Amino acid sequence: MTNSELKNDRFSYRLLFVKVNAKRRGQADRVIEFLDPKSPQAKNISKEYWVKDDREKPKFLPSEIIKKIQKTGYKQFGMHQHTQFWKKHDGKNLNKNFGVFVSKQWYWYENWIEFILNNLRNKK
Repeated sequence: MTNSELKNDRFSYRLLFVKVNAKRRGQADRVIEFLDPKSPQAKNISKEYWVKDDREKPKFLPSEIIKKIQKTGYKQFGMHQHTQFWKKHDGKNLNKNFGVFVSKQWYWYENWIEFILNNLRNKK
């Protein structure tokens, strides 16, 4: 296949691995066991090769967040509103995964923009 064909969504097959607490194998839809590639078991099985693409999440400064919110029609949303919003929703709590500190500077992730927009839409 060509590179463009491989990247085409028509040829994609995506899996998501999540922890499921099934007590017996029969209770799960499918069982996937992770083996050490050097183990004797791993040498005798047919293999599927997977590529894990590491990518850094895009990060945004508050001024960029404000511009993106304003572009959706919320022209009155400014720095003050953004500051009040993240304080009210504990947006800088690392457990909420809305952003990250990098070199003493807080950067917001894209999901923070969606969170703000969903809250603004629900207020109407």
